[in-house]
Amino acid sequence: PGDLLFFATTPTHPASIHHVGIYLGHGRMIHAPQTGDVVRISPFTGNPHREHQYAGATRPAVRAELS
Repeated sequence: PGDLLFFATTPTHPASIHHVGIYLGHGRMIHAPQTGDVVRISPFTGNPHREHQYAGATRPAVRAELS
Protein backbone atom coordinates (compact mmCIF):
# COMPACT_ATOMS: atom_id res chain seq x y z
CA PRO A 1 0.00 0.00 0.00
CA GLY A 2 1.08 3.55 -0.78
CA ASP A 3 2.85 2.85 -4.06
CA LEU A 4 2.19 5.29 -6.89
CA LEU A 5 0.71 3.60 -9.99
CA PHE A 6 1.38 5.20 -13.37
CA PHE A 7 -0.80 4.80 -16.47
CA ALA A 8 0.23 5.78 -19.98
CA THR A 9 -1.15 5.81 -23.50
CA THR A 10 1.99 3.90 -24.51
CA PRO A 11 3.28 2.16 -21.35
CA THR A 12 6.83 1.88 -22.72
CA HIS A 13 7.07 5.70 -23.16
CA PRO A 14 7.15 7.59 -19.84
CA ALA A 15 6.28 10.85 -21.62
CA SER A 16 2.81 9.43 -22.35
CA ILE A 17 1.90 9.00 -18.65
CA HIS A 18 -1.49 10.64 -18.16
CA HIS A 19 -2.79 9.27 -14.87
CA VAL A 20 -1.51 8.40 -11.38
CA GLY A 21 -3.23 6.47 -8.61
CA ILE A 22 -2.20 5.33 -5.13
CA TYR A 23 -2.26 1.58 -4.51
CA LEU A 24 -4.32 0.61 -1.45
CA GLY A 25 -3.68 -3.14 -1.48
CA HIS A 26 -5.97 -6.06 -2.29
CA GLY A 27 -6.14 -5.00 -5.96
CA ARG A 28 -7.57 -1.53 -5.24
CA MET A 29 -6.37 2.01 -5.88
CA ILE A 30 -7.54 5.51 -5.00
CA HIS A 31 -7.67 8.13 -7.75
CA ALA A 32 -9.74 10.80 -9.45
CA PRO A 33 -10.86 9.12 -12.70
CA GLN A 34 -10.85 12.41 -14.61
CA THR A 35 -10.41 16.12 -14.05
CA GLY A 36 -13.26 17.50 -11.96
CA ASP A 37 -14.42 14.05 -10.81
CA VAL A 38 -14.46 13.00 -7.17
CA VAL A 39 -11.68 10.89 -5.71
CA ARG A 40 -12.77 7.26 -5.43
CA ILE A 41 -11.56 3.76 -4.71
CA SER A 42 -11.52 1.54 -7.79
CA PRO A 43 -10.27 -1.94 -8.68
CA PHE A 44 -6.83 -1.96 -10.25
CA THR A 45 -6.52 -5.66 -11.02
CA GLY A 46 -9.12 -7.31 -13.19
CA ASN A 47 -9.69 -4.11 -15.19
CA PRO A 48 -8.41 -4.73 -18.75
CA HIS A 49 -8.28 -1.00 -19.60
CA ARG A 50 -6.16 -0.13 -16.56
CA GLU A 51 -3.98 -3.21 -16.90
CA HIS A 52 -3.31 -2.37 -20.58
CA GLN A 53 -2.25 1.20 -19.73
CA TYR A 54 -0.24 0.29 -16.62
CA ALA A 55 3.27 1.76 -17.02
CA GLY A 56 4.75 0.90 -13.62
CA ALA A 57 4.82 1.76 -9.95
CA THR A 58 7.17 3.29 -7.44
CA ARG A 59 7.26 3.73 -3.70
CA PRO A 60 7.98 7.31 -2.63
CA ALA A 61 11.24 7.48 -0.70
CA VAL A 62 11.42 8.93 2.78
CA ARG A 63 14.38 11.23 3.27
CA ALA A 64 16.04 11.53 6.62
CA GLU A 65 16.45 15.13 7.73
CA LEU A 66 19.99 16.39 7.90
CA SER A 67 21.00 17.57 11.35
